[in-house]
Order: sequence, then C-alpha cells, then structure tokens
Amino acid sequence: MLWPSLCLVSIYCYLAYHNYNVAKMASYCIQQVTKMQAQLLDHLPRATSHRLPRAAAAPPCAKPPAIDLTNDKDDAPLPQEPIAIDDETSPADATLRNESNYCFLNATLHCLLRTRDFRASLANAFRPLSTTRRALTPRERCVGVLLDVTHMLKERKGATLDLLALGLVDALRRIGVTWIDLPRRQGQQDAEECLSYLLELIRGVVQAPAASLSPRSEHALSAATKALDHVLHTCSSHDSSAYSAPLEHLASLTWDKFIRGNPSFVADDFMGQLVQGSTCVSCNMLSYHLATTTVVALGLHSSTAAMSLDSCLAAFKQVEDLCAEDAVYCERCDRRTGHHIQTLFMRVPKRLVLQLKRFTCTRVGHMAKNSAAVIFPVQRLNMTPYLFSQQAPCEYQLYAVCAHTGSSVAGGHYLAYARLSLTNGTSLWLKYNDAHLTTLSQAQMLHETATSAYLLFYERVEPRSSI
Repeated sequence: MLWPSLCLVSIYCYLAYHNYNVAKMASYCIQQVTKMQAQLLDHLPRATSHRLPRAAAAPPCAKPPAIDLTNDKDDAPLPQEPIAIDDETSPADATLRNESNYCFLNATLHCLLRTRDFRASLANAFRPLSTTRRALTPRERCVGVLLDVTHMLKERKGATLDLLALGLVDALRRIGVTWIDLPRRQGQQDAEECLSYLLELIRGVVQAPAASLSPRSEHALSAATKALDHVLHTCSSHDSSAYSAPLEHLASLTWDKFIRGNPSFVADDFMGQLVQGSTCVSCNMLSYHLATTTVVALGLHSSTAAMSLDSCLAAFKQVEDLCAEDAVYCERCDRRTGHHIQTLFMRVPKRLVLQLKRFTCTRVGHMAKNSAAVIFPVQRLNMTPYLFSQQAPCEYQLYAVCAHTGSSVAGGHYLAYARLSLTNGTSLWLKYNDAHLTTLSQAQMLHETATSAYLLFYERVEPRSSI
C-alpha cells in the first residue's frame, strides 16, 4: 500500500535529471507525502494520528492487529477508567513555608497546579508505575513524591505545608538535582530552570512506550524527509511560494516523529516547535533548523521604558543580520558569508510558557536584573503574527504568573499569581507569597507584576465551532 511513497526519492531524482523546475518538484513531493500520511493514519496509534495535518481520511480497510509494545506483560496494568479530578470548584492550594529559600520552587508548583487538568494528567500518566510490581527508580519515585505533593496542596487547603517535610526536596536531591541545595549557600535559584527541569523529569518518567512503525513505513518517512530536504536546499529564500509548503510538510513529519517517540501529556500540552530560517546574503541559499521548545525566552528591548509583550514577541521574530566576525559557513559558497536569520513558531502548544529575560550577565560576570515594565494581555494574546503559517487565528488567555521581586537573582523573592477560575471569566486572582495567600483583582495583579513578571503561563483558546 505504501510502495508509491518508497519510490519518492527515485522519482525525484528522475525529475531533477530532466531539469524540471523546483516548483514542480516540490509540488510532486508534497503530493506524495500527503498520500503517505493518509495511508499511515490507519497504522498510527490513536494518540498521534491527529498530529498529521492536511492528511485526507484513510479509505476503509481491515484494522491491523494491535501491537503489544510493553516489555513485560506481567507488568502491564489492566485497562482502567481515567482519573477525574475537579480542581475548579475550589481552585486554591495550601500555602508553603519558605524557611530555606525555596520560594522559586513554591511559586513554580503553584503555577503548574493552576494549569488545566495538570494534576489529573499526572495522576493518570503515573498510574502504571504506581501499580507496578518492580522497584521504582529514583527518578520515578521523585515524580511519585511530586504527585503526592500536588494532592496534598489541594486536599489541605487553608493549611501551610513544608516541601522539606513532604519529602520533595530530598527526592530531588537523590536524583542529583544540584540546584536544590544552592539556595542555602547562594540565596536563590531560577524558577525557569526549576520549571523546565520538572517538566522534563515528568516527561521522561511517565511517557508511554514509543510507538513503532513497520520497516516499510519508516523507510517511506525517511525517503520523504530526504526528498523534501533536498527540495528546500534548491529553493531561493526570495521565493516563499516555493519553500513554504515543503517546509510545512517536513515540519509535520518531524513533529509527528517526535510525538511518536515521546508520547506523554507534557509533550502534548507544553511543547511546541520552532523553525529558524537562514539566508546566505551571497547566494540566497535557504537553510533551516527545526527544534522543539517548552519555555520560550523573550528578550527585553529596553532597560528603562515600559514595553508591550507584543513588542517583545516582534523582537523575537525580527530578522537578525550575521556578518563580519559573526559570519557563518555557507555550503553552496564553500566559505563564511553573511546571513539573515529569523525564528518563527511552527507549532504553538496548548500551554504556552513565556519567559521574560530579566536577568543578563554583565561584562564582569555578575547577573543584573532588568525591572522595566512589560504590559501583557490577560484575555487575548494573539500569537498568529509570530507563526510561520498565519492561516488560522491563534489566541491565548493568561492563567498564572511567576513573578520575581528584588534587584538580583541572588537576593530576590518569587511569588505566584493564579487565576481564580479558568471557566467563568472572573477577574479575581490568587496571590501566593509562600505561607500567605490573598485574593486580589485583575487590575491589582497587573499593577504588581508589571515590573516583576518573569514567567507567563498562557492557555490556548480553542476557536468556537460555527455549527
């Protein structure tokens, strides 16, 4: 069934030999890839089949037998009903003590817990490990402790808990997390580093076995990827109509391969895809780099004047010129040449975490903080202008803020602000200042975080159906 796709590279070489123009070659490759994706839909696990955009529905055919991807059948849990947890009726958490400078961890946990369905997703993903008969690894035990902590924070509302007493700090120390002991010696740590580490830890522990394809399908995907890559290297950077569609299809194949190899709610909810395009100023050769991302770092373009979040995103996608000592090697020119570089979002995640880069390293090696005000939207953050493909609206709403007060990363303090309700449009927010919990208005939250917001947590607003 997939044999036409296996011939993709050979057909492409035949077309190139007879001097067909690039547009025709790209069009043919895209048509073949689309056919291949449609044929693969019936072979991919249900969890990843929706990751193939622009693929037509596969024709009715006999369903292939299920493949058991587990390594230990005795360890495989029986099918169970998903764990359902209501965190909206009473969204507040218990507060957390901060006797050892762990405010960065306290604030990070509060923001994560305000993520829609985070606790339920973690509980369901960890369930197979909680029922296994083998001994858990230290990393698995650490995620289990983290899950217990999330339950305690919700079940003991009104109480003040201690992460040291709950065992989370010790569990992190046992898996070699170096920054967990740094606060006692250096005063503070980075909440972004903490968040990225926790998400990567969870993803690595709870992800399901990687979905495998047949050798023929793998060969077809490899052939399609190589063909599209070859087409892109023949395109001029000035002709977007020639490279846009091949690049989108190649990004789709790359993303789907990543999801098949990393099936977890963290990848599904928090991870996106960036594309960095580079143009040689001498020959106009186009090169590209596709990368996954979890936390998107945005530079601040002023150290004194207030700025908007949109202006920071515009600076993020602004074309950067590399020349003189920054020149890079061009394969076609076979020498170092100047380049124009631009980064865009190819895919944005359901939960978008933006880091405002307030800390920079000075010439003498010290960390300086930029406390300029950043005005960010709550109800509608429009990400469409920063996407490679701007065909459909892509909007987000804010649900949590991790803020940093103080003049330096070493001596500052982290707080968390969480939206009281994700469903009823309330303008009230919860403010977690370690052991203190207060309720404040949206206007007050925006006033307090204008110069201190460090991590912004956004949730994608799904477009309403027209039916």
